[in-house]
Amino acid sequence: SGERRLLNFGHTLGHALEKYYGYTRLAHGYAVAAGMAMITRASENRGLTAPGTYKRLCSLLKGLDLPVSDSAPLDKIISSVMLDKKMTGSHINLVLLREIGDAFVHKIEAASLMDFLGDKA
Repeated sequence: SGERRLLNFGHTLGHALEKYYGYTRLAHGYAVAAGMAMITRASENRGLTAPGTYKRLCSLLKGLDLPVSDSAPLDKIISSVMLDKKMTGSHINLVLLREIGDAFVHKIEAASLMDFLGDKA
């Protein structure tokens, strides 16, 4: 809760990826890195994150040999997200970036998560 919640950046999708692969294919840090990039891409596409943040984040992650995406089917990832502890009733709290170094919690209806994460552009 509170400011500590911001430490969950990337973890919602990262944990879902780990679960999808049965905790065997991706190490935790790799899954979280992919989750960070995936959520930032989606939030930038929706105008919640400053333009260019996704590209900058990907550059930083790639420089550390960390992934910026994953081939797991989005519907399977979302199924795992629905079991996440960040779910509150029919909502989920997503940690997003306004820009690198400035995170915030964005509450959305769980039913709209597929639309939020899907390609908009």
